[in-house]
Amino acid sequence: MVLTIGLVPALVAGDAEGSFNVVRLRSMALDVIPPCRVTLGGVSYSDQKDMPVALRDAVKQRLGDLVPPDSPFDATDVVTTGHNRRLIFIWVKGTRWVVATERGGRGYSDPLFAYELSPNGQQARLIAERTAAPNSVCLTAGELLNQRVPTAPMKGK
Repeated sequence: MVLTIGLVPALVAGDAEGSFNVVRLRSMALDVIPPCRVTLGGVSYSDQKDMPVALRDAVKQRLGDLVPPDSPFDATDVVTTGHNRRLIFIWVKGTRWVVATERGGRGYSDPLFAYELSPNGQQARLIAERTAAPNSVCLTAGELLNQRVPTAPMKGK
């Protein structure tokens, strides 16, 4: 809150008659995620339909409905759309899938989820979850995509 107040000199200005007018602000949005470039060897998607069905089901079970990137969602605790989760992007490299999201509500955040898909694509297993700041979503996604995680064998090899 202090940071916001320090960046914003005045939210409301009073005139000589004691009336208040809303001042248009030149402010920097603190929840803007810079464009990302997928790491070498990876592929980027922006539509959940591009995910294998097993992964799509696992994500929906864990997160509920995700609205598409750039679609309206409830970024704060003020409910207007009824959806407080939005997809940022999906990255894949081999059998590793990273789903980057925005979560609105009382405290905005950017949770990222790394899944390992079985070789036959029939099972998706959550292997890591991290929350990033908007300016570190790209870096965190790259780390998750390239992270070596000891994996237990999955059924359906």
